[in-house]
Amino acid sequence: MDWDKLRGFHTVAEHLNMAHASRVLDISPSAISRQISSLESDLGCKLFHRHARGLSLTEQGNLMYQAVHEMVNRFAQVEAQVGESRTEPKGLVRIVAGTSLGGDWVAPRLAAFLDTYPEIRAELALREDIVLEDGAHDIAIVYERPHEAHLVFRHLMEFSICAYASPEYLAKYGVPSTPDDLDNHRIISHHGLSPFPGIDWLLKIGRDNHRPRQPTVRMDNTFAMRRAASTSAGLAPIPHFMAEARSDLVRVLSDYEAPRLDVWLVYPEALRKNRRIEVLIEYLVAEAKRDCLTLEAA
Repeated sequence: MDWDKLRGFHTVAEHLNMAHASRVLDISPSAISRQISSLESDLGCKLFHRHARGLSLTEQGNLMYQAVHEMVNRFAQVEAQVGESRTEPKGLVRIVAGTSLGGDWVAPRLAAFLDTYPEIRAELALREDIVLEDGAHDIAIVYERPHEAHLVFRHLMEFSICAYASPEYLAKYGVPSTPDDLDNHRIISHHGLSPFPGIDWLLKIGRDNHRPRQPTVRMDNTFAMRRAASTSAGLAPIPHFMAEARSDLVRVLSDYEAPRLDVWLVYPEALRKNRRIEVLIEYLVAEAKRDCLTLEAA
């Protein structure tokens, strides 16, 4: 089909107004009208209802609009990718991540990334109910590997949910060396929506599933749990990236296996060759590897 006809149809369908569409395309309303009539003749059906108040799509027109809209979006993405491949990466990249990982791991690393790529701007949204398909974000950082064919994924890191307490708390109550020792300690636990399976392991380790320990404090936010642990409220299960480098927290029960989770970078197939996405992903993966080497050396 003639691309000019499809573009004219798409613009009219977007605005449902010939005069407005003509201004967008910088051609006369009569020229757009001829394009639409010719396209309708090619297809053998009407695409618009024409009435005194303006235009509306027919059933066939709506089907055509959905198909052409997808083509226009894909063409715009390819056009942007071709342009970006010849220039320094620039523009906006939109990231969504869980509150803990996004706030405590991604956010502190944006400054160095933006220094390296000064033409890139970043948005970071923090939430636990992450949805990438709504089109509001370019990259999602999630704890489950996706299986949808239209999504591209890359492994970012693996982390553990370890047990931490403040030096002052341990000096006062002692350092637990076995799961049974936890029976004599204050435990801070998570309740409500949590992205971390197994975050309640301090309540269950050394116990059967029918007799978990009772927490002393329950919170629905890992930042609050870390803050409470650092001020001697008790022992808390905290993702290691939130606590390992802090002087106000000490890891305990390190000889016992803690829950481990994988982290994945996910983005739409349509953005596979987008330079902004590529350089950010490479940067985050390199940062995760560097952190892993630092922890192993320690």
